[in-house]
Amino acid sequence: MIDASELSQKIEADTGLAKSRKYLMFVSLILLALTFSGAKVAEANTFLFKLTFTNSEGIIDLLLLSIAFLVIRYYSNAAKYHKAIYVDWTTRLLKHEYFYSYCEHSDGESGYLVEIAPEYAGYNDEGFRYESDHQSRKVTFHANWFINAQLQYDLFNEHGHMQDKKIYLFKLSMLFNSLKSLWLVLKFWVEAQIRYRESLDIYAPYMIFFITTVSVLLNKA
Repeated sequence: MIDASELSQKIEADTGLAKSRKYLMFVSLILLALTFSGAKVAEANTFLFKLTFTNSEGIIDLLLLSIAFLVIRYYSNAAKYHKAIYVDWTTRLLKHEYFYSYCEHSDGESGYLVEIAPEYAGYNDEGFRYESDHQSRKVTFHANWFINAQLQYDLFNEHGHMQDKKIYLFKLSMLFNSLKSLWLVLKFWVEAQIRYRESLDIYAPYMIFFITTVSVLLNKA
């Protein structure tokens, strides 16, 4: 897994991403300024001649189509970082003491992901620990649509993959614990969007695009 500082360096060094982000932000902010100020594009001077626009609304529509194309281009450059950011915050989530905690004195494992784990996951199982050189587990978080978030438990041995099972975080039989786990998911997700620089670098253009598009459509309504 790439750590936050390494991810930030990769984002900064990605010239293709930087260029597509710059174009998207530039055109979006121009369109946003035209929408909020009520200004209309009447003419444009070129090196050879002057252009006069008789349909200023057409310019708004053209800019809107332009940012739609630019956001698709930006997404193609940013998609690889979406996954890295997702892996980063979900890894931190599963390391939270509410989800998993290990006591060195008693060798006991506890936490919500331990409570809902299938039996084959081998938590607090001496036999599983004894066979740790021959088998291992991996827990992966799937956000889905938040309310139906899941944990996937994969079991491996020296020959490869053995078992896997997805379990929903929300369980009516464990209502309080389920709601607390979903609250932590929401908390970590929000922090991932606004607290960390690499997330802001990647997601800010989408936010500007969304605000601009909504503003234009509401202005037209």
